Amino acid sequence: MSTSSYEIQIVKSGDLTAWTAAQFSSFVGTGNTLHDVLFPPASPPTPAQLDSAAARHKACLNDDPEHNVFIQIVTPEGHIMGGAKWQFWPHDPKRPLTVPVDYIDGSTAEGEASRVFAQKVMDVLMGRRARDMAMAHGLLDLCFTVPEYERKGVASALVSWGLEMCDKEGWVSFTEASPRGWPVYERLGFERRDVVRLRFDETDKQDTMHAVADAAGRLDSPKKDVVKGLAYG
Repeated sequence: MSTSSYEIQIVKSGDLTAWTAAQFSSFVGTGNTLHDVLFPPASPPTPAQLDSAAARHKACLNDDPEHNVFIQIVTPEGHIMGGAKWQFWPHDPKRPLTVPVDYIDGSTAEGEASRVFAQKVMDVLMGRRARDMAMAHGLLDLCFTVPEYERKGVASALVSWGLEMCDKEGWVSFTEASPRGWPVYERLGFERRDVVRLRFDETDKQDTMHAVADAAGRLDSPKKDVVKGLAYG
């Protein structure tokens, strides 16, 4: 099936549990640290963990349907091939400097260490968004392809859908890309803006985060899209 033949579906709140299950099946086991930290666990989720993650997506969509759009591509049989979450802001969104990580159970020492580290990651992520995205823009907040449908143009179709929306309105487009996903975005006209490296400190049980920003300058692509690249390791 060619990319041009894919039909993009808008995901409704009631379908986000299945969408979230496909999200986990796409990321678990790939070594994507950002996803593992912000959408625990790094292993297949329990039903309760899946429901918790889906509830976060539902709250995002239900609280602000004007700016948040979840999309997906499915097979004729109804199997999810891939999905994406786009945010469209026709004005400066006045993004908060952080978002509380209150969805990780901190009742145990291990859980609290995970929650603290996730909060540090969230602080860096949201702080950079507030700094760099103070204009009308589209943000590709999440994108995934279910493993059995990789290399079939699914991710390209999901990304292109949002880029076309931004191009039509004259908005800048942003995303944060892992090294594994970067080639897709580069092919679609994104340019690397900077790099943030996140790693666990194995000598520190509190899991401190080390962030290094390598300024690469703002490089405009033909679509005037800019990427903020994140390297995880």
